[in-house]
Amino acid sequence: MRRRILLILAVVGGITGMLVASGVSIGPFNARAYLTHVPRVPLAICAGLLFCNEVVKGARWGTFLRASGVRIRITDAISSSMASQTLAVLPGHDFLAARLVEEHRQGRYQPKMRQATPALVARWIADAIALSIVVTVGVTYYQSFKLYTLIPIPIGIGIALLLRSKTPAKWIARRLSRWPRTRKLVRSEADFHRAARRVMRFRPLAAGVCYSTVCTFISAMTLYTLTRGFGSTALSFPAALVTHALSTLTAMISFVPCGFGIADGSTAAWMHFFGVGTGHIVLVALTMRLINIVVRTAIGVATLLTRYQGMWQGSPRQVIARIVSGRPAFVPVASAVAALPVRVESAEVA
Repeated sequence: MRRRILLILAVVGGITGMLVASGVSIGPFNARAYLTHVPRVPLAICAGLLFCNEVVKGARWGTFLRASGVRIRITDAISSSMASQTLAVLPGHDFLAARLVEEHRQGRYQPKMRQATPALVARWIADAIALSIVVTVGVTYYQSFKLYTLIPIPIGIGIALLLRSKTPAKWIARRLSRWPRTRKLVRSEADFHRAARRVMRFRPLAAGVCYSTVCTFISAMTLYTLTRGFGSTALSFPAALVTHALSTLTAMISFVPCGFGIADGSTAAWMHFFGVGTGHIVLVALTMRLINIVVRTAIGVATLLTRYQGMWQGSPRQVIARIVSGRPAFVPVASAVAALPVRVESAEVA
């Protein structure tokens, strides 16, 4: 029952959030006039690049999960990562990927969400380090090296060392064991710390940084393709790489949910710095936001409805068919029906 409710809320919330965010992004602009100026071929190329980007992110997610001790196939990790994009417009949507890991049980082995949560922290650390390296190399290429662009690297390493340390874990376990209501959380905290110690090592984090760097290059290619599609040739690929890396890093540091407004404003400022016209900046920034919202949500909904049909108690087609025919939408599972107590009335003895 809870699995079905989670699936319904994710799909409805994702589609609603996509429509609201798209409407807010277009704002006072005339939607019909805007759509007539959008180039079709570059738009299709950008959609394909976004799909490839989600596949790479899923491979990185699977690498972190396997490093943390979760027994899961890479293809299943990619599907859970892509399905979490259903809630791409909402803050904390990555926790849906950690929850969907529980759907990939193997025999008697049942992975838990708390075992997958450290991989989310590792993903954030890898993104911060990769973006810092790309930004530093980019500004050095333009002969404008600044030391503060390297600050995210020691911060990420410090967080990884803190999660590997046993002292904070022991302190939290002692505090949780003091009260009867929180004593049952000691085992969950132990599982979390065990997974964190495994994933916060050099090799998994180095692999994650490589994956994040590839994702940064793909996203920069999306920005470059879209800018060229709107007719502006002022933005070169190195400039697009620096623009995207700086804007994404700024959005991460601001801790604004999904980076709404921060990433767009930073992208517009750096595009103006590299000589792109104001009209092209507005069109590119607006289209980038819409593509990210619509394509990622569509990928997430499609993956969630096709790869996780077991959460429905039947496929969506069967659910719709039952609703149309007037039958109950959700039928009890056979095992649940068998577990129900049977009431037997005593017969009168003649």
